[in-house]
Amino acid sequence: MKQFYNFNLLLLTLLLSLSALNSVAQTSKIQGLITDKDGLYVPGANVLIEALKKGDISNFDGKFTIVGVPLGTHTIRITYLGFKDILQEVVVKKMKLLL
Repeated sequence: MKQFYNFNLLLLTLLLSLSALNSVAQTSKIQGLITDKDGLYVPGANVLIEALKKGDISNFDGKFTIVGVPLGTHTIRITYLGFKDILQEVVVKKMKLLL
């Protein structure tokens, strides 16, 4: 059981999918996948950008999406019961859409 309390929630893969949702508003979205150190999905983890009061909860497959994120640098807080909180800094940039 000691491992349960010392178990650090790892963000093995943080997929940043940054797409411009609205060129006037200059916002984008952040998408990611939360897994533990063994690569198992972590469903139900809270993912929050505290400064913006925006967030999401990871789904059954550990995936999350936060929409309407302004361009710039943001800190994401990931919390899950029994795991250590993680702070991850991300940079949201405007993407060019090529057709």
